[in-house]
Formats: sequence, C-alpha cells, structure tokens
Amino acid sequence: MTDTEAKSSVVLGEAPVGVIRPDHERGRRAMKALAEGRLEDATENIEAHPDTDPWNRAWRSVLDGLVAVERIDWSRAATQFMRAVTEIVVSGFCGETEIAAHESSRPNGINGMEARLAALALEKLGFVQRRQDRPGEALRSHRAAYRLRVLHGSREEQWESAISIGLDADVAGRGDEAEVAYRTAIERSGDCRETRAQKWAVAWQHLSTTLIQAGRYDEAVSAAREAADGWRKHDRGDIRVAQADRVLGWALLKLGESLFESDSLKAQTALDESVSRLGEARETLVAFGREGERDAATCLEQKDFAARLRASCAQRE
Repeated sequence: MTDTEAKSSVVLGEAPVGVIRPDHERGRRAMKALAEGRLEDATENIEAHPDTDPWNRAWRSVLDGLVAVERIDWSRAATQFMRAVTEIVVSGFCGETEIAAHESSRPNGINGMEARLAALALEKLGFVQRRQDRPGEALRSHRAAYRLRVLHGSREEQWESAISIGLDADVAGRGDEAEVAYRTAIERSGDCRETRAQKWAVAWQHLSTTLIQAGRYDEAVSAAREAADGWRKHDRGDIRVAQADRVLGWALLKLGESLFESDSLKAQTALDESVSRLGEARETLVAFGREGERDAATCLEQKDFAARLRASCAQRE
C-alpha cells in the first residue's frame, strides 16, 4: 500500500496495514539508507527533504531523529521527535486553513495519517527516554502513541507500542502493567498481516521473562513454549529459536528449583527438560559464532546448575 493509498484508506474507514512510511522520495531514500547503515547518505537525503509545510517538516524531524538514534545522540533524537509531534499537533489545531476541516475530516484536530506520524514520533521518543533511564517518561510517551494508534493506526503499530509499554513497565518495576501490555501485544499480533508469527513470539517471550521475574514459573514455562513455537514458525534457522529455547530452559530451571522441597518428582521432570533444552540451545548458539557466544555461555551455566539440582533431587528419594 502506498502512502497515497493509505491516506485514502483512512477517509474510507479501512484499517491501515504496516508501519507508516515517508511519502516523499527523499524520505524513502533516507529510510532505506538508515536500514542499510549508510548514515551519511541518510543525512544527505534528509537535508534535501522538503520542509515547506508541517507534514514534511514533521517527517524531516522524525528522520533526523532516527539518524541521531543510530549515532547514540539521545539529546538530539529526543528534540527532533518532540519537534515532529509539535509540528503535527500545532498545525492540526491552529492551522489557518483547517477550521472547516476540523469539524469534518480532522477529528481531534488532526487526521488519521497525521495521528499515525505523531504516534511514530512518540514511539521513538519513548525509546530514547528508556535508553536515557527515564522509564516513567517513556511510559507516558508510549501510552500516548498507543492511544493514537488504537484510534488511527494499524495492528502492527498497536503491537509495537504495546511491546514498548511492556518494556518500559519492566524497567520501572511495574510487572503487572508489563504483563497486561504483553498480553495486549499477543492479542494484536493475531490480527497482524506482516510477520505475524514473529510478533507473536516476541510478545510471548517478553511475557515469559516477566512471569519468571514474578515467580510464576508454571505460567512462565507455558509462555516460553509459545514463544519457542512462534520462532520456529517464523524461521527455524533464526538464532532467536535457540535464544527462545534458552529462555524456556531457564523457566524450567526456575520451576524445578521452586519445587525442589515440595514436589521432588515434578521438579526432576522440569529439570530433566531444562538440561535438555539448554544443552540443545547451547549447541545451536555456538554454531552462530560470536553472535551466539554470550547466550551460549549463559546456557552452559544454567545447564550445569540444572544438572546439579537434578542430581540432588535424585539423592533425596
């Protein structure tokens, strides 16, 4: 779907698909350069991007903010993303030519595409705030992005902001809110048209980690199984399959440890599978070389602990 078609779909009431993209050629070139790590080319295209109206100025600010993120210039990134939001909101409510449209095609002062762009800027602003160790502010930005995306955005965009809210809440120590957010992301992923299995797996994996931290190990194991299955459906050769198996092995280890005193047989069953999962995951991760090195080392440590705990269970019988 082109951006022109997407703008029309909002008017017609059709649900958008995917994440909003620039409609100007220079913006599209900048996004491509960013995806390929060509920051100088991205900057060159951003500088050539028009800035004669609020829509194009907002896009230019978003793109410049994305370059700043790649350069780990958090201050500039935050400024640019906020500038984009301001361009859209101020033009929507105060534009000289928008008074008549405000009561018809521009609910709340901005139209659907403008709301999606504002939400994108807020989404990225929240990411920067979380990286700056400002999880409370990140939560506020991501909640605002999510609300806009529920009203005007695609399922893919709603999924993205739900995941972001969960990550913010985890960092802020708000496990209950993180769980709600991840379950919302799971629900949204079922309606996504793009990389549905991947989104499903990501949401379940984050949820499993949150449940482990909450000490709800039975539920964590179930969530980790869903994540591992999702990654296999997405791409069996992806390193994230092994990483998901590592999380499942960890959840099983924590379950076995929690049952050590109360239910030795169930503990042994969980620990047996933990040892198996962690061993298989480590072998796969080692094959990925440096990319899998850190996770492979974690697998070995957890596998050894699970094996020792399993042996202790057996001695108790």
